[in-house]
Amino acid sequence: MHLRRFAPNLTLVDWKEPTPQVVRGASPPGEARNIDRCPKMSSKYRTEKAMSTEPTVLEASPIEITKAILVDLQKLSLSSGEPIAAVYADSLLRVMHDLHDFYPSDPYTEVIMALHDALFFQNRWIDYTKTQLSGACDLISSLVSRVEITSVDVEDSILALENLGFDTLPFGVNFAEIQDENGEEE
Repeated sequence: MHLRRFAPNLTLVDWKEPTPQVVRGASPPGEARNIDRCPKMSSKYRTEKAMSTEPTVLEASPIEITKAILVDLQKLSLSSGEPIAAVYADSLLRVMHDLHDFYPSDPYTEVIMALHDALFFQNRWIDYTKTQLSGACDLISSLVSRVEITSVDVEDSILALENLGFDTLPFGVNFAEIQDENGEEE
């Protein structure tokens, strides 16, 4: 996961200064420090600061990833109906997949995946209007502003997406069609 993609202004705060190590030669620890102070001594016994090979990683929270989704969704809503919208849709799709991959059972993920199904099943993102997409932006920004969301909030959010005109279950089974195929009548 590329953290810069989700939090471009985030800086590392857990930096640890590397410890000095004697790189070449064999000398007692006390002598290495004394030799270090003398710049004219041979480099045979000098100490060097070795960089740690283990990176310090800050994990992006579901809220941070959802904020990145919100940015792409806003760009998609502003460019709806234009060719550049495909670029924002692709970026939105990738970030939505990242959220699902890293936080599959998070409440934010459930709402985002309902929107994902509505937008990307058979490329339906092309058919949605600026008003619908901006409504989804408002809904997701209201979710992000909350500290914690409950299962009731998730259900209400998915119903709100449905009310905006998003088909959050585009691949659902129509039971009326199944009954007609079996020759049964309602």
